[in-house]
Amino acid sequence: MYASRRVRVNALIKAACLAMTVDQDLSACLYTFQQAQTVCPDCPDVYLHRGQINLLAEQLDEALNDLNMAVKLQSDFSVALAQRLYTLYRRDLNASKESGIELRLNEFRKLVEQYPNCLETHSLYAQVLTERGEYEKSDAEFARVIELAPTSGLAYAHRGLLQLRWHQDQASAFEWFRKGVEVDPKCELALELLGQLSMERGQFEEALKYFNQAIQQAKTLSDLTHLISLREGVKAQMHVCSTYNISVSEMFANLQREFQQQMASL
Repeated sequence: MYASRRVRVNALIKAACLAMTVDQDLSACLYTFQQAQTVCPDCPDVYLHRGQINLLAEQLDEALNDLNMAVKLQSDFSVALAQRLYTLYRRDLNASKESGIELRLNEFRKLVEQYPNCLETHSLYAQVLTERGEYEKSDAEFARVIELAPTSGLAYAHRGLLQLRWHQDQASAFEWFRKGVEVDPKCELALELLGQLSMERGQFEEALKYFNQAIQQAKTLSDLTHLISLREGVKAQMHVCSTYNISVSEMFANLQREFQQQMASL
């Protein structure tokens, strides 16, 4: 009977997550989570995943309620502990509560020491450190993420993005993105970033190749729309260069200025 209940609740959790990621339907997602909670009210995974959805929807109070329950049901649930701490950090950040932010940073330091092999803890801590401008510490955390998940393209992609933000080092970033695709050929983010960096460099054919590959890996309609718009933008620039006899180097200079402005706004 218990096994049957676990199977049902796991299926409902997956259905709820799909409703959000594929259909972008928050109402359907939360309704399905409520069904899962009814089936198994003592399952910490229900509250963890619903808390993550509420966090993405900027519903911080609801997210904290769920994540607190997940931790209450399983006190050593490292992923839930990390997500709860990140949600508290976001709440303090939104309130411009600097003392609270410093407290969360200290708590993150303790959490990564307590759970050194928890991927989620290192990833979220790295994200917080990046936002705080502590790039060297963030890079060390991303390095640890790569150690823990060496075949995850996302880890390499995020470390590459950090190089752009930290050093404005396109060559290093490109290499990290390339490594991400090498270990995880279906990593949509790494492929997209390779395309964007190639486009910024004026390497339009390469950009088209990467965007087309990323399109094949798109998991949501919004992702697909975004990637197609990037690809069509490259085609339009190639057409302009051909039609108006504009050199690629001139186009590259314009793209570089736009790219630098984009990085400065991150």
